[in-house]
Amino acid sequence: MDIHDCAKRLEAARRKLSRLEHGELLLGFLDHLQALGLSPSRVLKYATQLCTLFKNVPFDPVDASRADVERAVAWINSQPYKSWTKHGLKLTVKKLLQYAKCGSCHRKAPVPPEASWIEVKADERDCRVTPESLLTAEDVKAMIREAENERDKALISVLFEAALRP
Repeated sequence: MDIHDCAKRLEAARRKLSRLEHGELLLGFLDHLQALGLSPSRVLKYATQLCTLFKNVPFDPVDASRADVERAVAWINSQPYKSWTKHGLKLTVKKLLQYAKCGSCHRKAPVPPEASWIEVKADERDCRVTPESLLTAEDVKAMIREAENERDKALISVLFEAALRP
């Protein structure tokens, strides 16, 4: 059972993509990703990112010039997205161009020159836990003292002792 209902969401994204100017190519790209063995949730991620890209910066992946690709990447960089979201969108552009121009986006397939310059490393600082951001034992003791009831005190203590945090 899929609690995220990826199949239904993927079909909805495929319907949106099919209505776009280059929809047939975009759907072929998704089929190719599935043929490569990507999970339905990963294919869904690519599908939703394609919807975002082609809604905001449409281009012809087969005949895309470097200027077209730069325009798409510039749009991605100009958005207030977290670095991992930008990473995913840039990777989608790169893989799509690889598929459109070379016929495959397998890791051994060549990357066309229009996309080879795209840097797809994410800034790790967004999700890194630093020692300064962790609670100290004194912080936890103060929270326990201020808790309104025994249940909350026990909950805070268990969360801290088990190192459970979001």
